[in-house]
Amino acid sequence: MFIVKLNEYALKRGFLQVFGKPLFGYLHDYRLEQARQLLETGEITKTNVLTPFHEIPDTND
Repeated sequence: MFIVKLNEYALKRGFLQVFGKPLFGYLHDYRLEQARQLLETGEITKTNVLTPFHEIPDTND
């Protein structure tokens, strides 16, 4: 295991250079793509997408 010490600026700059977008932009696009795939496969409905997370009932009872 390697331990690398980077300050926040260097980490953000390096991420931008490697992925071509800032970290939060990358995560945003990733989450949208995951939601699109779930909707296309029918694993989730539009209602579930539009329902705030804290209002979704727990089905693990």
